[in-house]
Amino acid sequence: MKMSFAAFGITLALAVAHGTESGTPTPGPAASKDVIFRLSGGVLAGRIFAFDHDAIRMEVDVIPGQPPGRIAVPRANILRIEFAEDPEAEALLAARNLSQFDAIEAHWLKRRPTLSIEGSNAGEFGLATAELLLDRARSGDRERALQLFELIEREDWFELRKSSARGGRLKAMVLLGRANEAIEEARQVLSQTEDPGVLIESHHVLGEASFAALKKLVEENPRWREDLFVRPDYDRLLNEALDHYLFAPLFHGSVEEAAARGLWAAGQVLAFHGAFSEQKKLANDITALYPRSSFVNQALSVLSDAPKPPSRPAE
Repeated sequence: MKMSFAAFGITLALAVAHGTESGTPTPGPAASKDVIFRLSGGVLAGRIFAFDHDAIRMEVDVIPGQPPGRIAVPRANILRIEFAEDPEAEALLAARNLSQFDAIEAHWLKRRPTLSIEGSNAGEFGLATAELLLDRARSGDRERALQLFELIEREDWFELRKSSARGGRLKAMVLLGRANEAIEEARQVLSQTEDPGVLIESHHVLGEASFAALKKLVEENPRWREDLFVRPDYDRLLNEALDHYLFAPLFHGSVEEAAARGLWAAGQVLAFHGAFSEQKKLANDITALYPRSSFVNQALSVLSDAPKPPSRPAE
């Protein structure tokens, strides 16, 4: 059998050279103050100290040398907002470490009222919070993550973040047992968007569906090798699962965690097929290209295993 992704032995280093995808808008000039651009004209610069759904409250310098005055700017009169540079907050976003969940969520809750205002980075903290909720997976976390992805997809001013939230929502739906809904939407998404995050998650969802269908087919047809009617379905599902799982590492290799996840999942498909040597090649790619990913220890475990006789001949 000829697999559609037959060249498993070739390195995926070229995929890493693909352009880095970003979920953040191009920042404005460096500034040490928060800035509000008003619809009625004029710009206010100072320190935002409070948000709500009606107004943003700000300290501004009125008289040089005197304490700043406090004003409330109605949301209806805000055209755009630019937050002052905050290295600590930016470091939290870059790391997205579960141990710092509370700090990241606090930034999200503080900025939440500005989600729909142009220039706001609230959605970045919202996405990070939702992703960490999925990782933490305590009781109710996945439901909260789904609601948060839905909110960002609906209300964020920045279209790219809306797309990223859509991809996150599909992932959350699968984890919540709503795979059939996610699969149907993922199929539609592939023809509707070019956003890397959404495409990666949609392909992964469809890979999960194809692999599940492959395992079910083998379970229900233990003599699938000799069955002329079943064998074509086996080959088709095998190739579909590999194609979808390898989308991220082959076309968006710079998205490291997603690429490593795709390599690992494809390796699981190959192991199920009995192609253990090909599985080890993908495990080696994970350790070589994505040593900081969460899949590296699993890949090392595969590489340290003694060679296995194939459970079914790889063709």
